[in-house]
Amino acid sequence: MSDRYIKHRINKIKSCGNMPLKLHTYSILHLQRIAKRNINEKKSLRSAL
Repeated sequence: MSDRYIKHRINKIKSCGNMPLKLHTYSILHLQRIAKRNINEKKSLRSAL
């Protein structure tokens, strides 16, 4: 998943007011974790080259 897609998803979750808050934060944290992993993978690819 691309970073832009993840940001888009986070904004979509934030704008969805009728979602229960716990689920809300879980989804955002989950997406941020994916984003962080993407960044780490990019770094490790760069250092491997």
